[in-house]
Amino acid sequence: MTAQGLVTGHRRRLTRLGGRRLRAAEGDEGLPSSVLGGPAVLPHGPVRRGIVGARPIPSGLGRALIRMGKALDSDSDYASDSGSVSGSDFSRGGGSGSD
Repeated sequence: MTAQGLVTGHRRRLTRLGGRRLRAAEGDEGLPSSVLGGPAVLPHGPVRRGIVGARPIPSGLGRALIRMGKALDSDSDYASDSGSVSGSDFSRGGGSGSD
């Protein structure tokens, strides 16, 4: 919602665009009541517990995961390069000792 400009960054306050979209959604009969009413309108059970118990993702976690993914990608590139070198050594019969 932040990326679409509907709420502000860390405080999660509604923007003007978000307010306009919310008012438009209130007139939409096709939306479930939980969209506007929140978890209070959901029946008691696993869905409500899941929504109420959800924890927000820490703001810096996304950047950390992206860096970790890039590091893993670069490590896998290195591993595939070194694997091709060692594979070619074995195909030449090196180290058999049966000359």
